[in-house]
Amino acid sequence: MTMSRDECQRFGVILCLAALWAGSPSRAQLLAADINLPREEQAKVDEALKKGLVWLKEKGAAEGTAEGSLIGYALIKGGVSVDDPIIQGQRAALIKKIEGGCYGSRSVPRHFVYEAGCDAMFLEAVDPQAHQAELTLIRDFLVRNQLSSGGWYY
Repeated sequence: MTMSRDECQRFGVILCLAALWAGSPSRAQLLAADINLPREEQAKVDEALKKGLVWLKEKGAAEGTAEGSLIGYALIKGGVSVDDPIIQGQRAALIKKIEGGCYGSRSVPRHFVYEAGCDAMFLEAVDPQAHQAELTLIRDFLVRNQLSSGGWYY
């Protein structure tokens, strides 16, 4: 299933909003990339990022949850391979969430829009081409759940 240009743009807007709501680690990295730190300070930043990745891997999260997607997303953006067992476990759990070709067909989570955004960011970070079908289903879920005012519940 291929998305039209308008569908891609709408999905891009949804992903951007989800990234802002989620406090995207890549956003922080982009902001930091504009700052030229002295070598000693950059070493401290790099060390803090490494410690953060270790902490996230140790913390873990229930696979298939929004927290699991955010942790996986942060790990990928931090340089962890998509072949890492934590990433692959989350990926497999998200694929299982799609039942009968429909995202959100099981009981809708309490923070369903937030979770859908987190899942979309994660799958896009893993491989947007390989997960285009899943990303399209998440987009469709978000469009179905849009309020008449044009917004969404959390």
